[in-house]
Amino acid sequence: MATMLYDRDSTARHVEAAKRLLRLCKRAAGTEDLVAAIEAPLAGLEAKRDEADAKSEERMYASDALVLADTQLDNAVRTAFERCQQFDRSNVGAPVLPRVFPSGTFGDLVRVPLLEEPDAVRELALRLEALGDDHALHAVAADLRAAAEVSVQAANDFRAAVRAEKDAEAEEEIAQAGLRLEYERCYLRARERFGRSGAEQLFPQLTAGPPRVADAKTE
Repeated sequence: MATMLYDRDSTARHVEAAKRLLRLCKRAAGTEDLVAAIEAPLAGLEAKRDEADAKSEERMYASDALVLADTQLDNAVRTAFERCQQFDRSNVGAPVLPRVFPSGTFGDLVRVPLLEEPDAVRELALRLEALGDDHALHAVAADLRAAAEVSVQAANDFRAAVRAEKDAEAEEEIAQAGLRLEYERCYLRARERFGRSGAEQLFPQLTAGPPRVADAKTE
């Protein structure tokens, strides 16, 4: 009995079934309309699948960029901490490290959740800027702000990539449904024209797959 497609089936299964149907129909007379009917939704699904795959890659790359930006932001925080330590070692007077890093460490900053860290780093930059425009560490604040902005942009790009991926996946599912519906319609038309036995010669058994060469020779 011919196997129909279901919404739980993957795109790969939809494409495989449609292509096998096309090949069989092209070997039989009087099936030109079935070929024409299935070609368009098949091409549409393949295009939507390729687009979804591309959006998935873009989301992956955006994720990589976000992780890299976060690592660079962590390193900027570590550098700021080291610069404060170096300044205090080289200058007599009130140390700046306790003013800039009240906890005495940078660990609490680099452990902040990834999407919240830029705000925490901006606060760190404010404490450095409070030392004065002419302070030797003032420029470190600019480096921190720049790294925070890169991280924010990377986060925005990642969110956009996730949305684009979900939209592409939804469009792929719609294309699946269109192909699935046309596949069933083609089967019904084939049954009206060739009878059940003739129709099932055109529609492959999807569960078992094509016979092995050895089996085909034996038969």
